[in-house]
Amino acid sequence: MLDYQDISFGPDLQVSRWVCSLPAGRGAPEPTFGYEVILPTAGTFIRWSPAGRHLADPNTAIFIHPGQEQVIIHPDDRGDRGLFVRLAPGLIEDLAADTPGGRSSR
Repeated sequence: MLDYQDISFGPDLQVSRWVCSLPAGRGAPEPTFGYEVILPTAGTFIRWSPAGRHLADPNTAIFIHPGQEQVIIHPDDRGDRGLFVRLAPGLIEDLAADTPGGRSSR
């Protein structure tokens, strides 16, 4: 079971907590929907995507691009939890445009 609790939700930014109690094993492929930063606070999981295979634990942050298919693998039955921050594509484009060497979308 995967539960989410929104902490903050707006047109450009969403911050949510998650608690996952899914059993050990490989999940089904799933799409990603936005730019996200995943911040695990307990437990571990492995994320497979076109960007590679990444072990997620409380010492890591994972950056996700929209449209990347991913598969989540749980190595054990202990579950995991953490925070994720989802940023609107327009916000990312504006931030990149304001960075030296960044591309303007305007």
